[in-house]
Amino acid sequence: MNLLTETNYPWENDRDYLALIDDIKDHEFITDLGLFRQHIYGNRLVHSYSVSYYSYKIAKRLNLDYRSVARAGLMHDLFYYDTKEMTFSKGNHFTNHPYIALKNAEVLTDLNEVEHDIIIKHMWLATWQLPAYPESFVVTFVDKYLASTEYLKPASKIWRDNCQTFCSQRILNPLNQAIDERLLTPFNRLRRKYFPNLAENNNKKN
Repeated sequence: MNLLTETNYPWENDRDYLALIDDIKDHEFITDLGLFRQHIYGNRLVHSYSVSYYSYKIAKRLNLDYRSVARAGLMHDLFYYDTKEMTFSKGNHFTNHPYIALKNAEVLTDLNEVEHDIIIKHMWLATWQLPAYPESFVVTFVDKYLASTEYLKPASKIWRDNCQTFCSQRILNPLNQAIDERLLTPFNRLRRKYFPNLAENNNKKN
């Protein structure tokens, strides 16, 4: 499922940005990313666009090579497998998927040195591949920031929703019942016994 069809995103109306990726954005290598889940709650296509677009905005502000940032950012996770199901005879997903993405990107389009470096080293800190260009640092930090938010924001919402349900079912409902049984019910009995007229008037109002 392509989640880009379900929500409006800021890059959809940025003509300058879209012009930089115009020759690759509609290729199946890119669009097929929408078929894969990313960071539990997200979508790989949306994640790739997010990394690409926000890295592009930062690079442009810093007078860096924002074209390479936009293009490589979109291709940095160009792999097509479920990270939970894939196993490797050597290495792991963190170390291997940048090389898989690079090979796919090289099939998709010609890469310059900056784009090559961005893709192959975007997992720096999780791997030992130190970026050689400031553009690569921009993408790797944006990638990590967005990955964190993609994990934590939905998780926090789920936690809040579940906590509310848990609190209602396990705490508030029993508490209300206890208050009713141990406080209000005896109080109402006493009121009916010693103030029958008051109880009768309240019943008429109700």
